[in-house]
Amino acid sequence: MDATPHIAMSGVSLTGIEKSYGSRTVLAGINMELAQGELVCLLGPSGCGKTTLLRILAGFETPSKGKIVLNGVDVTRLPPNKRRMGMVFQAYSLFPNMTALQNVRFGPRVRGAGNAASQTAEAERLLAMVGLAAHVQKFPHQLSGGQQQRVALARALAVKPDILLLDEPLSALDAKVRTQLRSEIRRIQKETGITTVFVTHDQEEALSISDRVAVMNEGHVLQIAAPAAIYREPANAFVARFIGAGGVLQGRTEGQGVRAGSVLLNATAAGALPLGTDVEVFLRPEHVTLHESEAAGAIRARVDEQTFFGSLTRIKLGLHDVPQGEIWADIPSDRAARYTPGAAVWASWLPDSPRVLAR
Repeated sequence: MDATPHIAMSGVSLTGIEKSYGSRTVLAGINMELAQGELVCLLGPSGCGKTTLLRILAGFETPSKGKIVLNGVDVTRLPPNKRRMGMVFQAYSLFPNMTALQNVRFGPRVRGAGNAASQTAEAERLLAMVGLAAHVQKFPHQLSGGQQQRVALARALAVKPDILLLDEPLSALDAKVRTQLRSEIRRIQKETGITTVFVTHDQEEALSISDRVAVMNEGHVLQIAAPAAIYREPANAFVARFIGAGGVLQGRTEGQGVRAGSVLLNATAAGALPLGTDVEVFLRPEHVTLHESEAAGAIRARVDEQTFFGSLTRIKLGLHDVPQGEIWADIPSDRAARYTPGAAVWASWLPDSPRVLAR
């Protein structure tokens, strides 16, 4: 018999969502469609409006303008308890005087969903799904941070929500537990098929867990796309800088390249822009190849510093012939000894590697 819980799949539509506090605009004209069963991350720096948008979705805040439609129903003015949404906060917010089982049972019990036996059976099943079958009778203070967050997740699922909302649920955990738990959240989300909105400021977290990522800044959604598209094809300079590491070179389009200082950079994407356009050229570290001697198409550089990442070492490069030019290259760590700070090198990349954006 299939043990997967039945949770109604639902899509969400946000149209023209604005939020202001006096003269301060926190959200400005947010338009977004969430497909049934997908996981979308709201990603951006602190203060960009992502948590406010999540609270508006949940019903804890009312938009100044705009409309929210859930599964075909306008819920813009409905209170939180009428929206069939489950929410997991950064702070676990568990009842300290209740066991894990009682915490998970709480929602169905106050809503009168089933009898005591069915509520207990459902709570036990959800706790087993999040890996806590052996901890159902423990109180929050007897559980680790990661275990408490699993209880909070099971509790949110216990009310059988149409939408699951996660507000930076992993930020208080250490790196190893955070990585493990985000994989668990993704597994559970896929098993249940529940539409999920996940708020984070951690780009690695967003790229690894999402179907799509919505990059936000200053109250705007700047780009919403699959993680690979966000990384490889950033829509503008902010997204390119915020997502992943990379070098930024400024110049002007010239034929099939970009003139930066006295150097014509390989960048075939420049050909799509009018000649003489002021642009920024973004290069990911994995696209840059280092040479110890002059090579065709390579430009002169110097090693400024190294950062060790285990199997890879990231080399920061200053460019001799490009004013304020700075790029990075990732190389196997067993080759890093030959690229000591101050060493002269040459850097090259394939012409289609850079992302060229008008300034």
